[in-house]
Amino acid sequence: MPRCPVASTPCRIKTEREGFSDIISGQWCSCPDSKSCSNDWRTNQDRVVVRELVIDGNINITFSMMFCDAVQSQTQCSSGQVALQLVGDPEQPIKVDHINCACADTLPLVRHEKSVGAELRLYHSYVCANHKRICNIGWTCQTTDTVTGTAFLHTTGYPCRCPTGTACQSYPSYNTLTEESTVKYFCIPEWRGRSG
Repeated sequence: MPRCPVASTPCRIKTEREGFSDIISGQWCSCPDSKSCSNDWRTNQDRVVVRELVIDGNINITFSMMFCDAVQSQTQCSSGQVALQLVGDPEQPIKVDHINCACADTLPLVRHEKSVGAELRLYHSYVCANHKRICNIGWTCQTTDTVTGTAFLHTTGYPCRCPTGTACQSYPSYNTLTEESTVKYFCIPEWRGRSG
């Protein structure tokens, strides 16, 4: 197992999705100086950072990170500041890129941006829920910019968050004059189903 490169790298992570009994937990790296990477989340709370993630308006994930040493208290996030960046699937990430700050009043984090890098890895950036405005009717809740000349390098932005009871879902349309198909994203009541 590789050595944890820096103190800000968690040695172990645990993800729990609300409404599901499965808990995904695993050790990422070994601690330096023969320290152990604890699997005891209750006893070693001074080494644990927990963030609540809200994805697509209706998926809640508790994301816990265990560190080799006690964690210093984090500064409060400023408006629009990226609080957390993950690489890979949010439910089973392969890397924590940045843990920049903590939200006031332990507010959850909402997705701010998702991008696909040149190595085809997914990057997810999160901001505090109170720093992301709520979408109004007719607002686009998701935008995608594709890098010119590629079919797979793109950045997806989430300019606002959907109100409770709705999820950001695709709404395809077809222009008969230009014969172009487009997909736009709007906040749609959850009972109409979710897109992938």
